[in-house]
Amino acid sequence: MINKIGLNIMIDQSVEFFGDAEIGHCSAIGYDDGTMSDSGITKIGKNVKIGAFTIVEKNCIIGDCVEIGNYCTIYEDAIIGDRVKILTGSRIYWGAKIGSESIINAIISANVIIEDSVRFFGRIAHSHRNHTLDWETTEELSPLFKKNCFIGLGALIIGNITIGERAYVAAGEVLRFDLPPDTVFYKGKIHDKQNFRGLIT
Repeated sequence: MINKIGLNIMIDQSVEFFGDAEIGHCSAIGYDDGTMSDSGITKIGKNVKIGAFTIVEKNCIIGDCVEIGNYCTIYEDAIIGDRVKILTGSRIYWGAKIGSESIINAIISANVIIEDSVRFFGRIAHSHRNHTLDWETTEELSPLFKKNCFIGLGALIIGNITIGERAYVAAGEVLRFDLPPDTVFYKGKIHDKQNFRGLIT
């Protein structure tokens, strides 16, 4: 059953629901502004909640028991795993993949891969190695976030780097290189997580 909470809810005829869903006021599901690459189907899993003023574009896949907050945008070809929470105001760009049981409160750039159980509260920037090219011709590889890593509030991840499993990037840090598994990046330095003492702030 589709439970519409409020008015002005648009659900495109190409959307497939695989169970119950709750959709908030003024949201658009399966949205197509006429510039989409194809007329793909958006698939919405079981027990999904989509907040008010949220847009989910065509050709997205949203897993079971996902919660998407108010004022979010899920762009074309994005894949959201099961039991993911996408907090208010977040944007998931084209082709990004979010693993199951992750929590996202951020703008996730195109083609970023976030594995299962990641907590992401930071920011992502491409390297822009050739800043003289036109914006549409400067596509660069995106970062990879491995299982169970944590990206603190306001941390900035730059370039196509890998954040290892169970790694922790503290709030406000700027990271431009790979971070090994089971480490903490704090005050500009890499620390072994097992030997790290004190609060990470």
